[in-house]
Amino acid sequence: MGTSVSSTKRAEDLLLGALAVLTLQGHTALRVSDRSFHEHFGRALDVFRQEGGEIADLANEYHRDIVSETYDELDHALIAAEQHRFVGFPNPTYSRLQIKMTRRAAERILAAWSEHERSAFVRAAASLRTSIER
Repeated sequence: MGTSVSSTKRAEDLLLGALAVLTLQGHTALRVSDRSFHEHFGRALDVFRQEGGEIADLANEYHRDIVSETYDELDHALIAAEQHRFVGFPNPTYSRLQIKMTRRAAERILAAWSEHERSAFVRAAASLRTSIER
C-alpha cells in the first residue's frame, strides 16, 4: 500500500486524514466518480506539497500517470479505505464517493498528527471540496 516515509506514516494517510476532516465537518458523500476523484485529490496534494516536511514527502509519493492522469497511490489508498469501510462507491453509476468513516475513527486518524499538520488536512479537505463543487 504505499511506501513508508517513516515507520508510522504512509502515503495513504493523506487521503484518510482529508476524509477524517470531511467526516468531522459532517460530509457523508462527495459527488464525484472514482476517476474524477483523482483530479480533485490532486488539488489536495498541492496543499500537502506546499506544507513541507513529512506531509510534503508523503504527497510526493503520489505520481500522476501521464496517460491515464490518475495516481496509482490514490487507487491503493482508496482500496485500503474501502477495506476499512471508510468509503464506498455505491453502484451502479459510481457517481459519488460515500464517506462512511465514524467520528471516532476520524478523531483517531487525526490524533496521529500534530496540530500544525492537522491544519494542513483542513486546508487540503477544503481544497478538495472546492475543486469538486466547481
